[in-house]
Amino acid sequence: MRISEFAKELGKSNKEVLDILAGQGVTGKTHSSNISEAEAAAVKRSLAPAKPAAAAEKAAPAKPAAAAEKVAPARPAAAAEKAAPA
Repeated sequence: MRISEFAKELGKSNKEVLDILAGQGVTGKTHSSNISEAEAAAVKRSLAPAKPAAAAEKAAPAKPAAAAEKVAPARPAAAAEKAAPA
């Protein structure tokens, strides 16, 4: 497949695909050059969105904050004075 056809299939410009290939060490290609299946797969992998760490966190069940931390309710000052021995 020609790079120009492959770029069109991806919705990218010829230059974008050639830049990706150059970044992977593939040089001497033009828009009319053929691209191997391995090179095409490498370009597709580089264009695939990276999986953010947040997606991995969503997969793990989260513990509710209230269950993780129990705090005794504050006593009103008047009740505290009555409870304290004099």
